[in-house]
Amino acid sequence: MKQTLIAVLLHLCLYGYGDAQDALAQHFRGHESTYNPAFTGQVGATRVTAGTRSQWGATSRGGTAAVPGYKSYVVNYEEGLPCLFFDYGLFARQNSQGHGQLVTSEFGGRVAVAIPLTQSGATDRVTNLRFGLGMSRGQRRIDYNGLVFLDQLHDVTGLIDWNGDPNTSSFVPAGPGQSPWYTSTSLGASIKGGILNRQHRTGERPITYDIGVAVHNWKGLVSQDGRQTASLNGNDTALRERWVVSGNASLVVAKRNRRYWSVHPLVVAQRQGRFAYAEVGGGLSWNRNFELGLYQHLATTGEAGTNWTTVRTDVGTVLPDGYTRVDLGLGWSFQYGSLKNHVRAPFELTATFSFGKSISCLATGGNYDFVSSRKQSCYSFGTARNRIYDNIWYQN
Repeated sequence: MKQTLIAVLLHLCLYGYGDAQDALAQHFRGHESTYNPAFTGQVGATRVTAGTRSQWGATSRGGTAAVPGYKSYVVNYEEGLPCLFFDYGLFARQNSQGHGQLVTSEFGGRVAVAIPLTQSGATDRVTNLRFGLGMSRGQRRIDYNGLVFLDQLHDVTGLIDWNGDPNTSSFVPAGPGQSPWYTSTSLGASIKGGILNRQHRTGERPITYDIGVAVHNWKGLVSQDGRQTASLNGNDTALRERWVVSGNASLVVAKRNRRYWSVHPLVVAQRQGRFAYAEVGGGLSWNRNFELGLYQHLATTGEAGTNWTTVRTDVGTVLPDGYTRVDLGLGWSFQYGSLKNHVRAPFELTATFSFGKSISCLATGGNYDFVSSRKQSCYSFGTARNRIYDNIWYQN
């Protein structure tokens, strides 16, 4: 089993199996624009999110060192611009895995524009068509000294010879252990809608929804000389296009003393080459201060699949100044089958800081205050320049 895993990992790292693959993205909640650039800045705030995820790390057995698994770190800055017609964001992320520390580092930016399909004031229904563009620069590198090669394994003595000395490998790296810097482009589109849904006895029970489609590693804006190669051995192994389809909603189901209970269903499906991934689930939220969610994940390679379930908790509040909000998210996953006996459960932690003023609009002398969103009576969404945004500033 160990020899097979080493051989597969090395083959993927050095040559790419068919074509190179993206690193696994974070959980959808809190990282929406990572999945679709059209979601950039659709929250009425200037927002900074930092997140970390640990996945598939092997447990220590018999006093041996634990095997490093998959770890990811991301910092995301997004700003809704009430003074302009677009929103934008900047991001940096790093993913690492294994003893050889196969590391993927990327940084870039995103921009999104919203086109009103139906305007606020004329109806209880408002709809935006959003388009997003993202571009990033990235590089992969590996530490060969942390890997074990097949010719180092002896059937009897393992990693040492009969004299007790470590076995050496005849493998000679063809390069310095890092890929060229590559450029990746993402395109996305979404329909964002809000429905006031007036009730005769209970008042408003608003509904918001997002339906999006995106393609990552699109080669339309990348020249042949700047190919998205991720090969560590210098092969022209371009990253395959990754398609993402998602549906996300917020539905108020009960209102008591201006406090709202709402449900948030979610469906995400991704496809890249022969690899496929799906996430289905939802959460129950109280007044945007607390949410508990349950999500089922399925990842397949066309030959085998892996299932796991995530329980996620989000807590947040608006600080007394009325212009600052803090949200914390914690996700813990449960695996099935024999895999759970060998690796740790996936774990994710995110921290988001939101500010009620636009720094960019302040610098240009435009309308920089999101105060109008805080005064909205609608719990789920607000509008500005006929642009729909999530109303995270609601206070009962």
